[in-house]
Amino acid sequence: MLGRLDPFYSNHNINWHTPPNSFPQNLKDSFQHNIQGKTIFFVHRSPFDRVLSEMNCKWGNPKKEVIQDSKSRFNFYLSQYLIGVLLRRLHNWPYALLVRMNLLIPLGRDHWIPQSHYIEHTTYDTTQFKVIPYESLRQGVSELLGRQVTLPRINEQSAAFKHSSCSINAINKALIALAYADDMINHKRLLEKGKVCVNLSQVNWTLFSLNSKWSR
Repeated sequence: MLGRLDPFYSNHNINWHTPPNSFPQNLKDSFQHNIQGKTIFFVHRSPFDRVLSEMNCKWGNPKKEVIQDSKSRFNFYLSQYLIGVLLRRLHNWPYALLVRMNLLIPLGRDHWIPQSHYIEHTTYDTTQFKVIPYESLRQGVSELLGRQVTLPRINEQSAAFKHSSCSINAINKALIALAYADDMINHKRLLEKGKVCVNLSQVNWTLFSLNSKWSR
């Protein structure tokens, strides 16, 4: 699993959520060598579930405590983050300019990065990459490991979070559909496969990402 628990990331001081396609070329080469003979897996999530998770995360949403008792504040900050995602999907500089002008709240590191960035420009052997729908997480991990597993609950934040998909207003639903259009299409296709663990090469991925330098 890439990120916090991956020694390649920690040894090279790479931010947990940075997709490999954003690495400098020398690290891409090292990473490709590092994963040879290994199985890499992604967990793919519905964008609507994903944004709720980000809003409930103190790193993805530093304003988490401010929004708890107010649906209007929840939607205000959510729209700020989604506009940031849309801008960064085009280029880093308009996003950075608005943040410097205090017209936009900065995104929490790479927490809001589109899932397609982890798939786009993958030049590695796609048969070693597996994709697990979040809805089938336990079953998918069990299939991947070849044995039944019980996943530990390591994040107890969700029980106290007061917002759900019902809290998202119409404007933000439209922004989610724009900001994560490819992720929405891809998640639908992934679920249509009816499998708990899918080879990356088995899905016809739609990729709208224009800015591969998001994480640099």
